[in-house]
Amino acid sequence: MRIVAGIIVVAAFAVCSGDASDVVTGAAEATVAKATFRFELTSEWLGTSLPDPTIIEATGHVAMGASRRADLSVSDMLIEIPGAGPTDIVVNGDDVYIRGGVFTDIPGCSRHQWVHTDPSRAEADLDDGWILAGGMSDVRLFIYYLFGTSGTPRELGEESIDGSLARHYSTTLDLQKANDVAPTDIRTVLTADLAEMREAGVPTEVPADIWIDGSGLVRQTVFLFSFDDGTRMRVTTAYSEFGSPLRDIPDPAKVCQR
Repeated sequence: MRIVAGIIVVAAFAVCSGDASDVVTGAAEATVAKATFRFELTSEWLGTSLPDPTIIEATGHVAMGASRRADLSVSDMLIEIPGAGPTDIVVNGDDVYIRGGVFTDIPGCSRHQWVHTDPSRAEADLDDGWILAGGMSDVRLFIYYLFGTSGTPRELGEESIDGSLARHYSTTLDLQKANDVAPTDIRTVLTADLAEMREAGVPTEVPADIWIDGSGLVRQTVFLFSFDDGTRMRVTTAYSEFGSPLRDIPDPAKVCQR
């Protein structure tokens, strides 16, 4: 399955005025304009034959451009190697660099050395491509999903997110609408993402909760994805450090080729 984380509190929130759907879309636009952000993500798999819930966690840094650029660390994966630690992943367009975790002790590579692969080879190695092709390494799409706000979101008051006050909204996202109205340069990516979701039997109308801070930026999202076999996946992502630079691509001289 492929699927397709402080501010100074001001007396009056800018997000309090105007239609709530416009507020959510405006926050998505403002967050995209920041170009990068750090995230903390928790993915909870519900209703499976695995322990309920099965939790996968990731932290990292992503860029919002149409060409994928991300670095992240994934822990508590479905495949565990004792003592290997988290799986570190750097994505740069079609290039994927992985080390540690499930890529510890790859034949021909030193322990914990960066391994250079491509998405199709990485999927074969992991035997489950959603970690690379959808969910974890494409956290940027969660912000673009917010362009698909359906109807008028419910306002649920103010809450503290990572020590900052943010306004909470609840809505349903129409991801086809998001694809249709999102910035032109990302639509090809969203179209492919939607096709993967439909192939996996995942409805593209997704219940969502969104928290927007006093600067009009998205600080947290919670999405509930459902599969046709009854499995559900709840993804909670907090966002911070907007506009901060990503780390460098691994040094080619120190990378093991796969």
